[in-house]
Amino acid sequence: MNSLLVIFSTLLCAFCSIIECKVLIISHHYNRPDFIERQYEGLKRYLSDEYEFVVFNDAVNPAIKEQIAATCLALGLRCIDIPQEIHDKPYLFRFPVEHYHHPAVRNSNVVQWSLDQIGFDHNGIVVTLDSDIFLIKPFSVEEFMQGYALAGISQYRGTGENLVHYLWIGLVFMDMNQLPDKRSLNFNCGRVNDVSVDAGGHTAEYLRAHPEVPVRYDFQSNDIDCDKRSAVLKSMRDRHDLVNIELFYDTTFFHYRGGTNWDNQSVSFHEKKTRELNSLLEDLWEASCTKN
Repeated sequence: MNSLLVIFSTLLCAFCSIIECKVLIISHHYNRPDFIERQYEGLKRYLSDEYEFVVFNDAVNPAIKEQIAATCLALGLRCIDIPQEIHDKPYLFRFPVEHYHHPAVRNSNVVQWSLDQIGFDHNGIVVTLDSDIFLIKPFSVEEFMQGYALAGISQYRGTGENLVHYLWIGLVFMDMNQLPDKRSLNFNCGRVNDVSVDAGGHTAEYLRAHPEVPVRYDFQSNDIDCDKRSAVLKSMRDRHDLVNIELFYDTTFFHYRGGTNWDNQSVSFHEKKTRELNSLLEDLWEASCTKN
């Protein structure tokens, strides 16, 4: 079944090379099927581009794997199973001391595999969306990427001459029609110039090799939030129960953080945080400054 899905995806991408394709948004899910619906709702409500939202299913637990597939089926989303053997090969280069199933390693593997399978062949813009990032404000990928071939959130490791600058893996925008040598874009973790880097760290090598590529790191919206939405966001920032959350690109994307529970929080912790997340999203939708 996995091989049939890969063949289907390859044929679809070949078709996309002939016609004008939509923005391709890819998200990788391991253990939170409920987040897929929230991502879908945010994209449907706020994204103004024509797009396809594709879910890559990396669940290890068979029951969760079925739940992810069922959620995608109910929402009409394409769902592609990640072959679990890519985490054992390993799919990307690993030093002997590295743990093949470390969360950062798995994250790097699935993003690179999905790009190799369908992303690099896409005729247009591809967006990687971490499984716990949600669009919460009107946004156009195509407008955002005008004049740029690559966009993302800067990460830094090391200091001085050993400073490594790269793109965080969770939210990256790539115009595949504009990127030179695009298949050399590597989202691995590990080490760069003997400096430890997180998932996405090896994008530093691409950035250094292609200084001519226009990259967008910041974003400031010209829109002014209405009073209701501003109040919801202020209330969110004041909530101490929404631990470790982030907002990106002028409050356009909300990052739950730790959705895969890589930091081993308790079940009750995530139950409470999820309740707060759902409440927050509902409040934001009610307070939307635009008519939907």
